[in-house]
Amino acid sequence: MIKLDKKDRIILYELDKNSRQSNSRIAKKVGLSEQVVSYKIKRFIDNNLIVKCITFLNPAYLGYTHFKVYLRMQNISHNIERDFIKTLVNNSYSFWVVSSRGEWDIIVSFFSRNIKEFGKIFRDILNKYDKYIAKREVVAVEEAPSFTRGYLITETEKKEFEYGGIMHEIKLDKIDFYLLKLLSQNSRIPLIDIADKLKLTSEGIRQRIKKLEKNRIIQNYGMILNLKVFGYEHYLVSITLNKLDELTWRKLSNFVNNNQNILFMPKCIGSHDIDFEMEVKDNKEFNDIIIKFREEFGKQISNLSSNLITEQHKFDYFPMHKYVLFN
Repeated sequence: MIKLDKKDRIILYELDKNSRQSNSRIAKKVGLSEQVVSYKIKRFIDNNLIVKCITFLNPAYLGYTHFKVYLRMQNISHNIERDFIKTLVNNSYSFWVVSSRGEWDIIVSFFSRNIKEFGKIFRDILNKYDKYIAKREVVAVEEAPSFTRGYLITETEKKEFEYGGIMHEIKLDKIDFYLLKLLSQNSRIPLIDIADKLKLTSEGIRQRIKKLEKNRIIQNYGMILNLKVFGYEHYLVSITLNKLDELTWRKLSNFVNNNQNILFMPKCIGSHDIDFEMEVKDNKEFNDIIIKFREEFGKQISNLSSNLITEQHKFDYFPMHKYVLFN
């Protein structure tokens, strides 16, 4: 496990808030030289603490809906499970694939333009692996308040960004889609490198990025952390409520906003009402959050189940780039 000092955590916090900002800008905020900041970031990458820096997109503004699938497996060998996960990862519409321990063994999220398209994606997978699936549940994500990692620095506000909501597809050209493809997997790629790949000027690329930000397609520039190296754990908690009206949703949003460890709160349509995704330093911290949640919402909770995410196989906010670029 990598040891981090206060300056390290501030650098990580700044990258999580905006991983596209320059090292010199981070250096001014941290109070270090640009060279030292560059060295520290390289150390994070070399030690696999930072897996990659990514761009968070809002699929609703690209015309896509988020469907989440929960799977409990049965009678499956390690090799077949590995092949199954590979199939999920290679799917052009899956953007999040994880293994977990708890009620579910595998959780996978898909982007789809409509329910019919998702149905085909889902059934193609089921038809091939149905005998290994003991139980499955599917939800559609209506919206999901999303946050940066406030826990990296104590007494610091976390940044909130938009995910989902009312679908409003914004027309883009193929250059925009290529740009999103590049940024989605490397938010820190220099303008000059993008310009070279897309045969445009750096200023032309800058203006396109600004437009994508203004249209709220690009929501944030963050990073994927290897939590095992960091000494943290990743939990997903699924909650069913007696009712979820606007007042309850506002109270839930306030609870999540005031908790530094909760990063996502999808509002779901299906087998349960909401998910919490949280990163905690240990099981005690996780239990403390759940106890506080039960104290505030206990009378409204119909069911609560938790899963420890043991491995993240895929995280890509623009997996459908092949479809939009070549169709």
